[in-house]
Parts: sequence; structure tokens; C-alpha cells
Amino acid sequence: MSQFTGNLQDNGLTSTCRGVPVARMKTTKLSVSWHPNAKQFVRYIGYAVGKDGNPKPKCFYLGDNEATALATAARLKGDWLALKATGATVWPLVYLDGLNAPQVAGNATMGLLANGLTADETVNGLTVAECRTAFLAELKQRLDAGQVSSSWYCGVASRLSAAFDNRLPLAIENKPIAMVGEKDLQQAVLFWASRPIRLMGNHKRTEQTRISCFYARDVIASIKMLFVWADETERWNKPRRFDKLFRVKMPRPRIEAASFTLDELTKLYAACRCNRHRLWLMLGLNCGLDRTGLATLEWSMVKGLDTDKPYVERLRHKTGVYSRHSLWMETAELLRSVEPDDRKGFVCLTAQGEPLIEDNRDAIKMGWRHLLNRCKNVSQLSYGKLRKTGAWMIKVAGGLEASEMYLAHTEMGMNKHYANRNWSKLDDALAVMRTQLLPMLADASNAVLKAA
Repeated sequence: MSQFTGNLQDNGLTSTCRGVPVARMKTTKLSVSWHPNAKQFVRYIGYAVGKDGNPKPKCFYLGDNEATALATAARLKGDWLALKATGATVWPLVYLDGLNAPQVAGNATMGLLANGLTADETVNGLTVAECRTAFLAELKQRLDAGQVSSSWYCGVASRLSAAFDNRLPLAIENKPIAMVGEKDLQQAVLFWASRPIRLMGNHKRTEQTRISCFYARDVIASIKMLFVWADETERWNKPRRFDKLFRVKMPRPRIEAASFTLDELTKLYAACRCNRHRLWLMLGLNCGLDRTGLATLEWSMVKGLDTDKPYVERLRHKTGVYSRHSLWMETAELLRSVEPDDRKGFVCLTAQGEPLIEDNRDAIKMGWRHLLNRCKNVSQLSYGKLRKTGAWMIKVAGGLEASEMYLAHTEMGMNKHYANRNWSKLDDALAVMRTQLLPMLADASNAVLKAA
């Protein structure tokens, strides 16, 4: 390789002016070499982590223009000296990734490095993944304080885990959040707005189905939530067009609500192997509970269990709306099978006596999946579809008002402030619903006695 030399001004020495440190420059020689095979100038500067994990001299390819190569080498040399002063022994990956960023090309050595950040920010700057961890830690505190539901927290954590993975055109999970700009956000938002192919583990599904528009919308909303938080906590400065970047058109197809048939409910109940799972199914239908509602149901909410008119009285976890569901005889029998001394805390627990939903563990989803796998010719719907099935049956039996009470939806208008709801109307509709479910419930009491 032939050698080319130029001058490099090194700011390694300082002096003071009026008590303020001022860089005093000294001139040193810097050379670059011509690489005939690559047909461009190269220079070894500093060290980088090799494939074996050990530091190795780092070779930079500097282009075929001698003057530009010398200037780039001078800037790289200055950045290396600045990084070494912070204690770095190898080039940080975030620095090497930022070298190709066109918006910061040509930055001077003093002040900003070639990736647009200072040396301290390059070595110690928070990445997008680290900011996500800090954001979720704050959400966990809100969860512990009862300000958000466990299902909402787990949903946000799951969507943020998928939001910046290696499927993106430019993966930014390990990028310093200070380097994330409009281009990065726009590519992430448009990627999810295009509804990419749904993945199962590390393999694509054979039917090549796309993610739903609802999931894509929620992922984009979670991304925005993270960066709004980062801006509010001064970890990142949002660009002027921030809100516009997240305005995407997501067509929402109008489809009928999925629900189980009576035959499918009968098969599901027959496939239950213990009273615990039977109770899950009965509470989902009788009280319109979803997974979070089932996991947060407490014994203090079960009233009059030892009378002939037991009922569940609670404020719905999601809306805070008051609800009251009279219990069927079969549901009450399953609840009475629990020993009186054990009737404290949550009604439904795992076989080990732990909460059904805790952190990232969801025993309901797992148990329901096993139950579906034991049934043939049953729709592969989630546990929450029991709530939709019950809402439809109540609507047919008692009308829209009874269905809204069953779902614990907020009553529209001002009348709710002056008059209570007609709960006897819901009780009558639940009684009709029970008669429709008698094929499923025919042997319920016997099953309880056999399993006890």
C-alpha cells in the first residue's frame, strides 16, 4: 500500500484563558494508505470488538479522494482520542452505526462526534431498548398502585417488545434514543401500518396471514406512547412533525362479533377436568367476565352465597361501572365447593394457589389453550369470547338494555345520575340464558360431586 500524509490538529493539550480551560492545538502527522483491491484509502484507528469477542485494530475505508480521506481520518482520530478520555477501549457500536448517517456527516471533531453525539453520550447514552425498560418500570409502578390493569400493562409491554425488532427496515432497538429521528420513526410507523405478515415464533405461518389492523394500530400507539414519555422526561427531543408521523389510515373492517355455539359450549364444559376450570367457564358466561375480570374477582364481591339468591357485585376493572349478576345454581354450587376457610382474596387461583395473572404469566390463557386442544370441532376463540357469547344471548333474551348491564357498560345520557338500572330485567334475562344452556349444565351438579 502506498502512503499519503497530511496534518492533524490534536487537542490533547489545554491552557487557560481568564480561568477557563481552552484547547491548545498541536500539529501531528497523519497518514492514510491506498488499498488497491478496494480502490480507496484506508486507515487503522483504534480498536473494535472482533467476531471472537476480542478487541482488534479497526480499519476504516475512507473513499477514493485523498483530501476527503485525510479529513475523515483526522476526525476519526480526534473522536478516538475523545472516546479514550471517557474510558472506552473499543469503538462503541452505536458510533460505528452512526458513521453512515447523512444528516451528521462532516461534523467537526470538537463538540459532536461523527454520529452527532458527544463522547460521553456515545459511551453512556441510553438506547431505545433501555428507555423502553425505564418506561415499563414506571408503568409497573402505576400497575402496583392500581392505576392501570395488568392486562393493559402486559399488552403494552408485549407490543413494545415487537415494535423495534429486526423485522424493521432499520432496526433501532439498540440505537441511542438521542439519534432517533423522523426517518426512523416514519419507517417504523409505516412498517406496522402496512400490516406485515404475522409471525409464529421465528417462522412464518403457512397461510401467510397479515396482522390485524387493530393490532397494528395498538403497536403504533404504543410506539408513540414511549417517545412521548421520552420527550416529557427529557431523554429525547421530539421533532416538529412528530404528531403527523403517527397519522396513518387503518381501515377497520366491520365484522360480526365471534362467539361460541351452544354445541361448542357443551363440548368445552365436558372437556373440563376439574372444578377450577368449570368455574372459569361458568363465571365467564354467568357474569360476563374477561380474563382480567376473572383474575381480579374477589370473595368480598360474592354476596349471599349461603342463601338461595347469591349474586356477584363489583365495579368493572376497566370502566369502574357498577355491575350486579345473579348467580345460577350451578355457578353457586361450584363456589360453595371451596372450603369456607379458603374464601378470602381472589376467587380463582392456579393449582398452586397463586394469582391467575401476575407479571408476564397468564394462567388463564394457558389453561384455556389446553382446554381448546382437548376439544374437537370447536372454534379456536379466546376466553374473552365467552363474554361476547353471553352478551349476545342476553341481548336476544332481554334486549339491548339488559345486554349493556350484563357487559357493565356506561349508561348513556344524564338519566344514570337520576335513576338506577333495572337489575331485575338482567336477572330475568340470565334465567332465560340458563334454560338455553341446560344441555351444557345438565350434569353440572354431578360433575361437581364426582370431582370433589
